[in-house]
Amino acid sequence: MNDFEIFINKILENSGINDHDKEELKFEFYDHLMLLKEEYIEKGYCEREAISRSISDFGMHGIAEIKDSLPSKNKYSSFSIRHKVKCLINMFFVYVIFIYLDSLLFSNTPAPMVSNGI
Repeated sequence: MNDFEIFINKILENSGINDHDKEELKFEFYDHLMLLKEEYIEKGYCEREAISRSISDFGMHGIAEIKDSLPSKNKYSSFSIRHKVKCLINMFFVYVIFIYLDSLLFSNTPAPMVSNGI
């Protein structure tokens, strides 16, 4: 595995991007890095220095912008514990509300009769 592939895999490793989009991005990133490398070689840098400078120029800052432009809806990094707990609590409350509504609306027992004291 060459330096570009290692760098690309490191960027995409925990990016929250689905596998299909990752494969497309790997090709795009690799092409972009190769173009940068060729530019540095044309400027007179050795291959090793051209690779290093290409990776440095490419950087890791562009991943957020790239994720926003993907057609996939799978664009999120990992959620924090706080967000996960909040989601679970909300799911629990919705579940309880539906169980309660189900018991009120669809129970087979007749409603209790209220007498007015006569």
